[in-house]
This record gives sequence, structure tokens and C-alpha cells, in this order.
Amino acid sequence: MKLIHKALTGFLLTTSVYALDTSSVDISLSTNSISNTQNKKNLEELLKEHTEQVRKLVQKKSNIVDPDEVYQVMLIEMALIDEDYDEYVRLVSRFSKQHRLYPEYIKIALMSLPMTSRTEEILEPAKKLYKLEPDSKPLQALMGLLFSISGRYDDLEEILSKNIIFKKNMSDEEIDQILESLSGILKIMPEQTKALEIYQKYTQDLIHKTPMYWRYLAEFSLTAKNYAKAWDAALKHFDTAQDRSEAIEIIYAFLALPEYRQRAYEKIRFYNLMSENPLYENTELAMLLHSDEKSRPLAHDFAKWLRKTYPDVPQYILVDALMSYIEYDDTSALRYVDEYMGIATQKLKDDPDNDSLLSSMDRAILIKLDILIREPNNKDFKEILRLLAELPEDKYEFKYYIAKSEALMHTWRVPEGLALLQDTIIRFPEYAQPAISYGTRTLIDVGRTQMALDLVKPYYEANPKSGVYSELTAWAYQASGNTKKAEEVYRLCLKHNPDNVPCLNGLGYMFADLNYNLDESLDLLRTASSLEPNSPYIKDSLGWIYYKLGMADMALMYISDSYSDVPMAETAAHLVEIYYVMGDINKAKQVAKEGLKLYQYNDYLPNTLRKLKLDLNQGSHENH
Repeated sequence: MKLIHKALTGFLLTTSVYALDTSSVDISLSTNSISNTQNKKNLEELLKEHTEQVRKLVQKKSNIVDPDEVYQVMLIEMALIDEDYDEYVRLVSRFSKQHRLYPEYIKIALMSLPMTSRTEEILEPAKKLYKLEPDSKPLQALMGLLFSISGRYDDLEEILSKNIIFKKNMSDEEIDQILESLSGILKIMPEQTKALEIYQKYTQDLIHKTPMYWRYLAEFSLTAKNYAKAWDAALKHFDTAQDRSEAIEIIYAFLALPEYRQRAYEKIRFYNLMSENPLYENTELAMLLHSDEKSRPLAHDFAKWLRKTYPDVPQYILVDALMSYIEYDDTSALRYVDEYMGIATQKLKDDPDNDSLLSSMDRAILIKLDILIREPNNKDFKEILRLLAELPEDKYEFKYYIAKSEALMHTWRVPEGLALLQDTIIRFPEYAQPAISYGTRTLIDVGRTQMALDLVKPYYEANPKSGVYSELTAWAYQASGNTKKAEEVYRLCLKHNPDNVPCLNGLGYMFADLNYNLDESLDLLRTASSLEPNSPYIKDSLGWIYYKLGMADMALMYISDSYSDVPMAETAAHLVEIYYVMGDINKAKQVAKEGLKLYQYNDYLPNTLRKLKLDLNQGSHENH
């Protein structure tokens, strides 16, 4: 408990006397029963999160830290943790008489108890104290929060009628202070339609409506789903606010509403024209629009407008590139990236220290790299290495180290690539398994099967029940021609885990390819298919065993589906052989030509063409 109380001090330094943004607090409270132990655990976790904030605050030697106040507030929180609610209310009352009382602080204290039923336990002693001091403003503030969060609206209005009074000739500051107090109480109400109703009721006599009035009306109308009223209020807030950055944030919320999306977009675009940092603001808006598929047409329209309006800002080309990348339109994305790089390179010759261009150039490299890395076919390993050489090392992530290792191996610098892979495993121990997986597969691809075995075997021997390491080890044995050892590894894996899909598929496919144990192969692959029916790899394997069993039509259905999902050279080879055997030579040649354009992980497709004596350079044959 001492450790908890020590952590509490840190929490309180960040929550007691500072103005808190109540809108940032999650106000959804569960009514389910939670144990006291769980309550304390939740609160402890909350407090720990604030410890680092406090450390930074103290390091800055902030003059807003009042040790006496911190101590008193700590006692209040300790009373909450210890569930001594009479003491909690007494301390709150004493504290509020001696210091400035921010209702937001009390709200945070209530929120730290994650369920409404805890409010009831605080409410009873609070009522007793309030009955003794009904004119106490601090107690009225506390009771208002308690009544609001527990849904006691009649009691709440009795409190509000005493405190929410707008007089003539009030200054904007005085009006806003009352509005802030009212909104802090209403935001924690469980029914936001009721919150809007009460807000309008207590502000109806307000003659001079400040920007803050419109802001809260917009917020309460939004949460109450009265969108027409919310939009009108948001516009009035935007038109009257001195700081429009706050007003525009509310307008952003309307991008999520189809009927207001166009109007919100036009308003935000207008605001961004006046912004001091239009590059950041515009890029943010474009990507926010693009994040919702329904508003992507607007995002693309905005991107075109940006390039037309700001022809001297090439960074906007990357907005198009990034959107195309997200949409998997890699051809367009690469075209935009290359266009940007060409323009930026020329500009950097004249202004080599342009930080904005340099930063965007790094972003362009990352987009292009990510496209080349994720592309399974026709990987340009030399281009990947060139781009990685231009990328600052502080931008490197795990995937870039792996990509460099793979590219080095594929450009016949295998020892260098393997050394980098080993270094990457040390650098990122939490990603050892995917690193070993990438490394083993790449070494097999480049024909270094013994090196692949040497890489994966220590991990397999240390984790013989691991499905991933079992599959990789079996695959390495199979690639080296030791199918007997591969079968042993697969069977041991399935002994530990009969439903391991990679091993079911691996063993079943190996049998089918070897034309061996075909009945068992079918059983294994049917089991794998029942567990992962949409896997393109299992569809290909299942189709291949059907072909080996003489069921060409069934085989064609599965393998065509697999090839449509994920075009791979080996799958193309299977289709070529099936079409050839079925007599459709033209189709076999067509698929073969397509398959040869894909990345050749091995010689499977060329070997198939040699086996079938299929000459792609000869004219089309009539089907036979």
C-alpha cells in the first residue's frame, strides 16, 4: 500500500489544481459488478501511468506544485482507495474551503472508480454532509457531479438552479466560467440527450452568446446525435472564435457523417488555406478523409486540388503516392514517388539544407521500399539495396534489415546477407522467429539448403514442438533432397499438434509432389482445408493431390482459385500441367508465359515446361 500511495503523489500533481480537458476523459462507465480488488488494481494501473508525467513536471521545477495541496489531495485519493467514503467527503469539503476547487478534479476522482455503483457509496456520506451545509459551494459542486453521474436529474437541477445564473452585463470571462462549470457536470451524464436538454434550459436566458457557448452547444448536440443543431452551432463557433484551431476540431467530427462530409471538407479546406502550417494541415486532412473508404473520393479530389493550388510544393505528390500505396495501387504509387523524387532532387541541388524536402525524400524512399518489399513477384533486389543505402539508419526498422538481408542473398552476397540476418536477430530478439523464417526461406530460394538447415536447426532443436520451426526444418530437408528426414520432422510436429495447418499442408503436399502415400496425402490436405478453407496455399496443395489421383476437373477448380488469390510461379506450373494433360495447349502456354513473369522461387516452372516439352516460342497449337 505504501508503494501505491507513493505513486498517488505523482498522479495528483497532474490532476489536482490544473485545468483538465474533460472531453479527453472516457466517460463511459460500466454498471457491472466489479470486485474491490479489481477496483484497486485498476486505480493502481491508472496511477502508474501518471508517474512519468510527474517526473517530467518536477524536473521542470514547475511553480504550480504546492506541496501542502499535494499532500491533502493525496489523503483524499487514499480515502478512495481504502473505500473510506465518509473520510473522502470530509477531506474534499476541507480541501475545497482552503484551496481552489476544480470540479474537473473531483470528476477525475470519481472516474477512477470504474463503475456507477461506487458513486452510490460516496453519495450517502456526501448527502449527510450536504444536509448540514446546504449553502457550501464546494459541496454543491460535488453533489452536482454525483447527481449527474448517477442520473438523478431532479436533484441535479436543484443544484444547478442555485449556481447557473447569468446576470446582465456579465463579462465574457464570467459567462465562460459558468459555462465551463455547467459543461463539466453535464459531460458525465449517462444520457447525452438529457445533457443537451439541460444545457439549453440553463442557457436560454443568456443574451450574449460567447464562442464557448456555441462550442458546448455543438459538442452536446453531437453526442446527442442532433446533427443539424450541432452543425449550426459548430459554424457559429468557427465564425466567432478567436482561436479557430479549436473550432475546426469540431468541424472535423462531421467528416464521419455522410450528410455533412462535403460541407465539413469545404470548411476545413478553407481554414487550411489560412493556416500557418498548410503542408501539415492539408496532409493530415487528406489522410483523414482517405482513412474512411466512403470519403476516399473526397480525399483524391482534395489531393488534386492541393497539387493545382500549390504547384511549388512537391510534397503534395506524396499524398497521392501514400493513398495509392494504401489502396494497393502500386503502379500509381511508384509513379508518384518517382515523380516526386525527380522534382525534389532538382530542388535540393539549389537548396541542399531544405529540411522539409529532405524529410519528404525519406518518406518517399520508405513508400517505395515498402512497395518493393511487399511485392512477392519480380522483386528488384538491386533497387531495394540502392534505396536502403539512401535511407538514414535511424529510420531502419526490423523489416528493412530483413529486406536488406534478403536482397544481399539474392544478389549473390550470401555470407554478407546471413551475417546481417544474425545481427538482426540479436538486435530484435523479440522477432527471432520471423527473422529465422525469412532467412531460411531465402537461403532455400538461392539454393543454399545446407546453410538454411544450419540456420534453423538450433531453433528447432530448442523448440521441437514449434510448428513454425518444424515446417521450416522439414522444408529445408526437403529442398536438400532428404525427404525421409523431412517426413520425420513433419510427423513429429503432428504428433504434438495434430491440427498444425502448416505441417498438415507441408507433409500432404510433399507426398503429392512425390506421387507417394496419395491416400494419406488427401486425408492430410482435407484436414488442413477444413481448418483453413480460404488459404490459397492449401487450395493449391489440395488441387495437386486431386490431379495426382486423376481428378483433373476438381484439381483445376482448386488450383485456379489459388492462382487467382495469389499468383505464384509454382501454382502456375501446376495449372500448365493440368491444362496440358486436359489438351488445352493454348491455355497452358498462356499461363506459362504469365508464370514466367512472376518471381521464380525455384526452377519448378521451367522444369515443368522441360518435362512437358512445351516450347513457348512455337506458334499456338490446336487443342487436342
